[in-house]
Amino acid sequence: MLTSFPNDKYTEGLEYYLVGGAVRDHYLGIPNSDRDWLVISSTPEEMQARGFIPVGKDFPVFLHPKTKEEFALARTERKVARGYNGFNVWTSPDVTIEEDLKRRDLTINAMALDESEKLIDPFNGLSDLRKGYLRHVSTAFVEDPLRVLRTARFLAKLGNLGFSICEETLSIMSQIVLSDELAALPPERIWQELLRAFKSPRPDLFFVGLRQCGGLQQLLPEFDELFSKVSTNAPPEGTANHILFESLKLAGDRNGEPIVMFGVLCASLVRISTHNNQWVTSRTEIERGITRLISFCARLAVPNSFKNLGLMMCRHHLKVATFSSLEPHELYLLLKDLDGFRNTRKMFQFIMASEIYLNSLTHSSDYDNSPSDYMKKLHNRLTMIDLSDIGKLTLPPAQIGEEVQRRRIAAIAAFQYY
Repeated sequence: MLTSFPNDKYTEGLEYYLVGGAVRDHYLGIPNSDRDWLVISSTPEEMQARGFIPVGKDFPVFLHPKTKEEFALARTERKVARGYNGFNVWTSPDVTIEEDLKRRDLTINAMALDESEKLIDPFNGLSDLRKGYLRHVSTAFVEDPLRVLRTARFLAKLGNLGFSICEETLSIMSQIVLSDELAALPPERIWQELLRAFKSPRPDLFFVGLRQCGGLQQLLPEFDELFSKVSTNAPPEGTANHILFESLKLAGDRNGEPIVMFGVLCASLVRISTHNNQWVTSRTEIERGITRLISFCARLAVPNSFKNLGLMMCRHHLKVATFSSLEPHELYLLLKDLDGFRNTRKMFQFIMASEIYLNSLTHSSDYDNSPSDYMKKLHNRLTMIDLSDIGKLTLPPAQIGEEVQRRRIAAIAAFQYY
Protein backbone atom coordinates (compact mmCIF):
# COMPACT_ATOMS: atom_id res chain seq x y z
CA MET A 1 0.00 0.00 0.00
CA LEU A 2 1.27 3.42 -0.95
CA THR A 3 0.74 5.08 2.41
CA SER A 4 1.98 2.10 4.47
CA PHE A 5 -0.24 3.02 7.39
CA PRO A 6 1.41 1.87 10.64
CA ASN A 7 -1.25 -0.63 11.69
CA ASP A 8 -0.17 -1.81 15.13
CA LYS A 9 -1.35 -1.83 18.73
CA TYR A 10 -0.67 1.89 19.05
CA THR A 11 -2.93 2.93 16.16
CA GLU A 12 -5.58 0.22 16.37
CA GLY A 13 -8.98 1.87 16.40
CA LEU A 14 -7.50 5.34 15.78
CA GLU A 15 -8.89 7.55 12.98
CA TYR A 16 -5.88 9.05 11.25
CA TYR A 17 -4.87 10.30 7.80
CA LEU A 18 -1.73 10.97 5.82
CA VAL A 19 -1.59 14.72 5.16
CA GLY A 20 0.51 17.53 3.72
CA GLY A 21 3.67 17.18 1.69
CA ALA A 22 3.66 13.39 1.43
CA VAL A 23 0.24 13.48 -0.30
CA ARG A 24 1.21 16.39 -2.54
CA ASP A 25 4.51 14.84 -3.61
CA HIS A 26 2.88 11.44 -4.23
CA TYR A 27 0.62 12.96 -6.88
CA LEU A 28 3.58 14.87 -8.33
CA GLY A 29 5.71 11.72 -8.46
CA ILE A 30 8.33 13.30 -6.19
CA PRO A 31 10.03 11.13 -3.54
CA ASN A 32 9.17 12.21 0.00
CA SER A 33 10.24 10.18 3.01
CA ASP A 34 8.71 12.58 5.56
CA ARG A 35 5.19 11.57 6.52
CA ASP A 36 2.82 13.56 8.73
CA TRP A 37 -0.31 12.05 10.20
CA LEU A 38 -3.51 13.80 11.27
CA VAL A 39 -5.60 12.28 14.06
CA ILE A 40 -9.35 12.89 14.29
CA SER A 41 -11.69 12.33 17.25
CA SER A 42 -9.01 11.84 19.88
CA THR A 43 -7.54 13.66 22.87
CA PRO A 44 -4.03 14.21 24.29
CA GLU A 45 -4.90 11.90 27.16
CA GLU A 46 -5.91 9.09 24.83
CA MET A 47 -2.78 9.49 22.70
CA GLN A 48 -0.52 9.23 25.74
CA ALA A 49 -2.50 6.27 27.06
CA ARG A 50 -1.80 4.53 23.75
CA GLY A 51 1.93 5.08 24.24
CA PHE A 52 2.46 8.06 21.93
CA ILE A 53 5.15 10.51 23.05
CA PRO A 54 4.06 14.19 23.37
CA VAL A 55 6.39 16.72 21.70
CA GLY A 56 4.20 19.69 20.74
CA LYS A 57 4.55 22.89 22.75
CA ASP A 58 1.88 25.06 21.13
CA PHE A 59 -0.48 22.29 20.02
CA PRO A 60 -0.72 18.52 20.56
CA VAL A 61 1.78 16.62 18.45
CA PHE A 62 2.93 13.12 19.30
CA LEU A 63 5.62 10.72 18.12
CA HIS A 64 4.77 7.13 17.31
CA PRO A 65 6.64 4.96 19.88
CA LYS A 66 8.25 2.82 17.17
CA THR A 67 8.41 4.74 13.88
CA LYS A 68 8.88 8.19 15.54
CA GLU A 69 6.61 9.70 12.87
CA GLU A 70 4.53 12.71 13.89
CA PHE A 71 0.84 12.34 14.71
CA ALA A 72 -0.95 15.66 15.26
CA LEU A 73 -4.44 16.11 16.66
CA ALA A 74 -6.86 17.98 14.41
CA ARG A 75 -7.07 21.65 15.31
CA THR A 76 -8.34 25.04 14.28
CA GLU A 77 -6.64 28.43 14.70
CA ARG A 78 -7.86 31.97 15.41
CA LYS A 79 -5.83 35.14 14.95
CA VAL A 80 -5.56 37.12 18.20
CA ALA A 81 -2.34 39.14 17.88
CA ARG A 82 0.21 40.46 15.42
CA GLY A 83 2.78 38.14 13.84
CA TYR A 84 2.90 34.50 12.86
CA ASN A 85 2.74 33.41 16.51
CA GLY A 86 -0.38 35.45 17.24
CA PHE A 87 -2.84 32.55 17.12
CA ASN A 88 -5.05 30.73 19.58
CA VAL A 89 -5.07 27.03 18.80
CA TRP A 90 -8.16 24.94 19.51
CA THR A 91 -8.03 21.17 19.49
CA SER A 92 -10.98 18.94 20.25
CA PRO A 93 -12.36 15.53 19.26
CA ASP A 94 -15.10 17.51 17.49
CA VAL A 95 -12.70 19.16 14.99
CA THR A 96 -13.27 17.57 11.58
CA ILE A 97 -10.66 16.77 8.97
CA GLU A 98 -12.13 19.46 6.69
CA GLU A 99 -11.79 22.07 9.44
CA ASP A 100 -8.16 21.10 10.03
CA LEU A 101 -7.31 21.16 6.33
CA LYS A 102 -8.93 24.58 5.98
CA ARG A 103 -6.35 26.21 8.28
CA ARG A 104 -3.46 25.20 5.95
CA ASP A 105 -1.70 27.57 3.58
CA LEU A 106 -2.04 26.26 0.01
CA THR A 107 -4.62 23.98 -1.56
CA ILE A 108 -1.93 21.58 -2.72
CA ASN A 109 -0.94 21.13 0.94
CA ALA A 110 -4.53 20.68 2.13
CA MET A 111 -5.14 17.13 0.93
CA ALA A 112 -5.28 13.87 2.88
CA LEU A 113 -5.38 10.14 2.27
CA ASP A 114 -7.13 7.59 4.42
CA GLU A 115 -5.86 4.06 4.94
CA SER A 116 -7.76 2.83 1.87
CA GLU A 117 -5.97 5.55 -0.16
CA LYS A 118 -9.16 7.53 -0.66
CA LEU A 119 -8.34 11.19 -1.29
CA ILE A 120 -9.91 13.83 0.92
CA ASP A 121 -9.64 17.07 -1.05
CA PRO A 122 -12.22 19.67 0.04
CA PHE A 123 -10.34 22.61 -1.51
CA ASN A 124 -9.54 21.15 -4.95
CA GLY A 125 -5.83 20.79 -4.29
CA LEU A 126 -5.44 17.99 -6.80
CA SER A 127 -6.93 20.18 -9.55
CA ASP A 128 -4.50 22.99 -8.67
CA LEU A 129 -1.68 20.47 -8.56
CA ARG A 130 -2.45 19.35 -12.10
CA LYS A 131 -2.80 22.94 -13.33
CA GLY A 132 0.41 24.08 -11.61
CA TYR A 133 -1.26 26.62 -9.34
CA LEU A 134 -0.09 27.81 -5.93
CA ARG A 135 -3.40 28.97 -4.47
CA HIS A 136 -4.35 29.88 -0.89
CA VAL A 137 -6.91 27.72 0.87
CA SER A 138 -8.96 30.53 2.41
CA THR A 139 -8.88 34.22 3.24
CA ALA A 140 -7.35 33.23 6.60
CA PHE A 141 -4.09 33.05 4.61
CA VAL A 142 -3.71 36.79 5.26
CA GLU A 143 -3.41 36.22 9.01
CA ASP A 144 0.01 34.54 8.89
CA PRO A 145 2.88 36.63 7.44
CA LEU A 146 5.14 33.57 7.28
CA ARG A 147 2.98 32.32 4.43
CA VAL A 148 4.46 34.98 2.15
CA LEU A 149 7.85 33.30 2.54
CA ARG A 150 6.42 29.78 2.38
CA THR A 151 4.58 30.47 -0.87
CA ALA A 152 7.72 31.94 -2.42
CA ARG A 153 9.62 28.86 -1.26
CA PHE A 154 7.07 26.54 -2.85
CA LEU A 155 7.55 28.49 -6.07
CA ALA A 156 11.28 27.69 -5.75
CA LYS A 157 10.44 24.04 -5.02
CA LEU A 158 7.93 23.52 -7.83
CA GLY A 159 8.70 26.27 -10.35
CA ASN A 160 10.77 23.87 -12.41
CA LEU A 161 7.55 21.86 -12.91
CA GLY A 162 5.75 24.91 -14.28
CA PHE A 163 4.03 26.10 -11.09
CA SER A 164 3.11 29.74 -10.59
CA ILE A 165 1.41 31.78 -7.87
CA CYS A 166 -2.24 32.59 -8.58
CA GLU A 167 -3.04 36.26 -9.03
CA GLU A 168 -5.54 36.23 -6.16
CA THR A 169 -2.93 34.68 -3.87
CA LEU A 170 -0.35 37.28 -4.94
CA SER A 171 -2.92 39.93 -4.09
CA ILE A 172 -3.28 38.58 -0.55
CA MET A 173 0.50 38.31 -0.19
CA SER A 174 0.69 41.99 -1.20
CA GLN A 175 -1.89 42.83 1.47
CA ILE A 176 0.31 41.17 4.08
CA VAL A 177 3.30 43.19 2.89
CA LEU A 178 1.33 46.46 3.06
CA SER A 179 0.05 45.62 6.54
CA ASP A 180 3.65 45.57 7.80
CA GLU A 181 3.07 42.15 9.35
CA LEU A 182 6.35 40.92 7.85
CA ALA A 183 8.18 43.09 10.38
CA ALA A 184 6.93 40.76 13.10
CA LEU A 185 8.69 37.73 11.65
CA PRO A 186 11.68 36.57 13.74
CA PRO A 187 14.97 36.79 11.80
CA GLU A 188 15.66 33.09 12.33
CA ARG A 189 12.42 32.14 10.54
CA ILE A 190 13.35 34.29 7.54
CA TRP A 191 16.80 32.67 7.46
CA GLN A 192 15.28 29.17 7.72
CA GLU A 193 13.01 29.79 4.74
CA LEU A 194 15.94 31.17 2.75
CA LEU A 195 17.99 28.05 3.54
CA ARG A 196 15.10 25.85 2.43
CA ALA A 197 14.85 27.83 -0.79
CA PHE A 198 18.57 27.20 -1.39
CA LYS A 199 17.80 23.46 -1.29
CA SER A 200 15.10 23.82 -3.96
CA PRO A 201 15.51 23.14 -7.69
CA ARG A 202 14.88 26.83 -8.56
CA PRO A 203 16.19 29.03 -5.71
CA ASP A 204 15.99 32.06 -8.01
CA LEU A 205 12.21 31.82 -8.00
CA PHE A 206 12.12 32.38 -4.25
CA PHE A 207 13.29 35.93 -4.97
CA VAL A 208 10.89 36.22 -7.90
CA GLY A 209 7.93 35.30 -5.69
CA LEU A 210 8.93 37.76 -2.98
CA ARG A 211 9.44 40.56 -5.46
CA GLN A 212 6.10 39.92 -7.19
CA CYS A 213 4.27 40.79 -3.96
CA GLY A 214 6.66 43.52 -2.75
CA GLY A 215 8.06 41.38 0.05
CA LEU A 216 11.65 41.36 -1.18
CA GLN A 217 12.12 45.03 -0.35
CA GLN A 218 10.97 44.49 3.24
CA LEU A 219 12.63 41.15 3.94
CA LEU A 220 15.83 41.26 1.88
CA PRO A 221 16.35 44.92 0.90
CA GLU A 222 20.04 44.41 0.03
CA PHE A 223 18.99 42.20 -2.86
CA ASP A 224 15.87 44.10 -3.88
CA GLU A 225 18.20 47.06 -4.46
CA LEU A 226 19.87 45.12 -7.28
CA PHE A 227 16.80 45.61 -9.44
CA SER A 228 16.80 49.37 -9.33
CA LYS A 229 20.57 49.78 -9.61
CA VAL A 230 21.81 47.02 -11.89
CA SER A 231 25.19 47.48 -13.54
CA THR A 232 25.22 48.49 -17.18
CA ASN A 233 26.41 45.07 -18.32
CA ALA A 234 23.54 43.23 -16.60
CA PRO A 235 20.51 42.10 -18.57
CA PRO A 236 17.45 44.34 -18.12
CA GLU A 237 15.32 44.13 -15.03
CA GLY A 238 12.63 41.47 -15.22
CA THR A 239 14.33 39.23 -17.77
CA ALA A 240 15.01 35.57 -17.04
CA ASN A 241 18.72 36.21 -17.56
CA HIS A 242 19.16 38.77 -14.83
CA ILE A 243 22.53 38.01 -13.22
CA LEU A 244 21.14 37.34 -9.77
CA PHE A 245 18.47 34.95 -11.00
CA GLU A 246 20.66 33.32 -13.61
CA SER A 247 23.39 32.51 -11.12
CA LEU A 248 20.96 31.10 -8.54
CA LYS A 249 19.22 29.04 -11.20
CA LEU A 250 22.57 27.63 -12.30
CA ALA A 251 23.43 26.88 -8.69
CA GLY A 252 20.15 24.99 -8.36
CA ASP A 253 20.89 23.03 -11.52
CA ARG A 254 24.19 21.92 -9.99
CA ASN A 255 22.60 20.94 -6.65
CA GLY A 256 25.04 23.07 -4.71
CA GLU A 257 25.25 23.09 -0.93
CA PRO A 258 23.22 25.86 0.76
CA ILE A 259 26.46 27.59 1.78
CA VAL A 260 27.60 27.59 -1.87
CA MET A 261 24.20 29.01 -2.87
CA PHE A 262 24.69 31.74 -0.30
CA GLY A 263 28.13 32.51 -1.73
CA VAL A 264 26.61 32.85 -5.20
CA LEU A 265 24.02 35.23 -3.78
CA CYS A 266 26.67 37.37 -2.07
CA ALA A 267 28.68 37.80 -5.27
CA SER A 268 25.78 39.81 -6.69
CA LEU A 269 26.19 42.43 -3.96
CA VAL A 270 29.30 43.80 -5.68
CA ARG A 271 28.72 45.94 -8.75
CA ILE A 272 30.83 44.94 -11.73
CA SER A 273 31.57 46.27 -15.22
CA THR A 274 33.58 45.26 -18.24
CA HIS A 275 37.01 46.48 -19.31
CA ASN A 276 39.03 45.06 -22.20
CA ASN A 277 36.56 42.15 -22.38
CA GLN A 278 37.14 41.28 -18.72
CA TRP A 279 34.85 41.58 -15.72
CA VAL A 280 36.21 44.11 -13.22
CA THR A 281 35.11 45.97 -10.11
CA SER A 282 36.49 48.75 -7.94
CA ARG A 283 37.64 48.79 -4.35
CA THR A 284 34.76 51.16 -3.60
CA GLU A 285 32.20 48.71 -5.00
CA ILE A 286 33.76 45.84 -3.06
CA GLU A 287 33.48 47.81 0.17
CA ARG A 288 29.89 48.70 -0.62
CA GLY A 289 29.12 45.03 -1.23
CA ILE A 290 30.74 44.08 2.06
CA THR A 291 28.69 46.75 3.88
CA ARG A 292 25.49 45.32 2.40
CA LEU A 293 26.53 41.80 3.38
CA ILE A 294 27.40 42.72 6.96
CA SER A 295 24.04 44.46 7.36
CA PHE A 296 22.22 41.41 5.99
CA CYS A 297 24.13 38.94 8.19
CA ALA A 298 23.62 40.99 11.34
CA ARG A 299 19.89 41.37 10.77
CA LEU A 300 19.24 37.67 10.11
CA ALA A 301 21.89 36.28 12.51
CA VAL A 302 23.57 34.44 9.64
CA PRO A 303 26.04 31.74 10.83
CA ASN A 304 29.70 32.77 10.70
CA SER A 305 30.63 30.07 8.19
CA PHE A 306 28.12 31.55 5.70
CA LYS A 307 29.13 35.11 6.49
CA ASN A 308 32.85 34.38 6.02
CA LEU A 309 32.26 32.76 2.63
CA GLY A 310 30.14 35.75 1.65
CA LEU A 311 32.96 38.13 2.56
CA MET A 312 35.41 36.12 0.46
CA MET A 313 32.99 36.20 -2.47
CA CYS A 314 32.65 39.98 -2.25
CA ARG A 315 36.42 40.43 -2.19
CA HIS A 316 37.71 37.80 -4.56
CA HIS A 317 35.17 36.01 -6.76
CA LEU A 318 36.28 37.70 -10.01
CA LYS A 319 39.84 36.40 -9.50
CA VAL A 320 38.68 32.85 -10.14
CA ALA A 321 38.32 33.63 -13.84
CA THR A 322 42.06 34.35 -14.09
CA PHE A 323 43.71 31.98 -11.60
CA SER A 324 46.46 30.88 -13.96
CA SER A 325 47.39 34.47 -14.92
CA LEU A 326 47.82 35.73 -11.35
CA GLU A 327 51.34 36.43 -10.20
CA PRO A 328 52.64 33.77 -7.75
CA HIS A 329 52.57 36.16 -4.79
CA GLU A 330 49.02 37.25 -5.70
CA LEU A 331 47.84 33.66 -5.81
CA TYR A 332 49.60 32.94 -2.52
CA LEU A 333 47.86 35.89 -0.82
CA LEU A 334 44.52 34.76 -2.21
CA LEU A 335 45.00 31.23 -0.88
CA LYS A 336 46.06 32.62 2.48
CA ASP A 337 42.98 34.87 2.68
CA LEU A 338 40.79 31.89 1.78
CA ASP A 339 42.47 29.85 4.54
CA GLY A 340 43.27 27.41 1.75
CA PHE A 341 46.40 26.05 3.42
CA ARG A 342 44.35 24.76 6.35
CA ASN A 343 40.71 24.52 5.25
CA THR A 344 40.39 23.00 1.81
CA ARG A 345 36.62 22.58 2.13
CA LYS A 346 36.17 26.32 2.63
CA MET A 347 38.45 27.04 -0.33
CA PHE A 348 36.54 24.76 -2.70
CA GLN A 349 33.18 26.14 -1.56
CA PHE A 350 34.48 29.54 -2.60
CA ILE A 351 35.73 28.23 -5.95
CA MET A 352 32.47 26.43 -6.72
CA ALA A 353 30.37 29.50 -5.87
CA SER A 354 32.65 31.72 -7.96
CA GLU A 355 32.54 29.35 -10.93
CA ILE A 356 28.74 29.31 -10.86
CA TYR A 357 28.47 33.09 -10.64
CA LEU A 358 31.03 33.71 -13.38
CA ASN A 359 29.34 31.17 -15.61
CA SER A 360 26.11 33.13 -15.24
CA LEU A 361 27.95 36.24 -16.49
CA THR A 362 29.74 34.67 -19.43
CA HIS A 363 27.41 31.77 -20.27
CA SER A 364 30.62 29.79 -20.59
CA SER A 365 32.69 27.58 -18.31
CA ASP A 366 35.87 28.11 -20.32
CA TYR A 367 37.97 30.04 -17.83
CA ASP A 368 41.28 28.60 -16.68
CA ASN A 369 40.17 25.23 -18.00
CA SER A 370 38.18 24.65 -14.79
CA PRO A 371 39.32 26.71 -11.79
CA SER A 372 38.39 23.90 -9.39
CA ASP A 373 40.61 21.43 -11.24
CA TYR A 374 43.42 24.00 -11.47
CA MET A 375 43.24 24.75 -7.75
CA LYS A 376 42.97 21.09 -6.78
CA LYS A 377 46.18 20.27 -8.62
CA LEU A 378 47.94 23.37 -7.28
CA HIS A 379 46.82 22.59 -3.75
CA ASN A 380 48.09 19.01 -4.07
CA ARG A 381 51.43 20.40 -5.18
CA LEU A 382 51.59 22.77 -2.21
CA THR A 383 50.82 20.01 0.28
CA MET A 384 53.88 18.13 -1.02
CA ILE A 385 56.27 20.89 0.07
CA ASP A 386 58.60 19.63 2.77
CA LEU A 387 58.50 22.11 5.65
CA SER A 388 59.78 19.72 8.30
CA ASP A 389 63.31 21.15 8.35
CA ILE A 390 62.20 24.72 9.04
CA GLY A 391 62.01 24.06 12.75
CA LYS A 392 65.65 23.02 12.71
CA LEU A 393 66.78 26.30 11.19
CA THR A 394 68.18 28.89 13.56
CA LEU A 395 65.67 31.57 12.54
CA PRO A 396 63.86 34.13 14.65
CA PRO A 397 60.12 33.31 14.97
CA ALA A 398 59.13 36.11 12.60
CA GLN A 399 61.37 34.73 9.86
CA ILE A 400 59.96 31.21 10.08
CA GLY A 401 56.67 32.41 8.62
CA GLU A 402 58.55 34.30 5.94
CA GLU A 403 60.43 31.13 4.97
CA VAL A 404 57.18 29.16 4.71
CA GLN A 405 55.75 31.90 2.52
CA ARG A 406 58.89 31.99 0.34
CA ARG A 407 58.75 28.23 -0.30
CA ARG A 408 55.06 28.27 -1.11
CA ILE A 409 55.40 31.17 -3.54
CA ALA A 410 58.33 29.38 -5.19
CA ALA A 411 56.21 26.24 -5.54
CA ILE A 412 53.38 28.25 -7.10
CA ALA A 413 55.84 29.84 -9.56
CA ALA A 414 57.15 26.41 -10.54
CA PHE A 415 53.66 24.87 -10.82
CA GLN A 416 52.64 23.71 -14.29
CA TYR A 417 48.96 22.96 -14.77
CA TYR A 418 49.32 20.80 -17.88
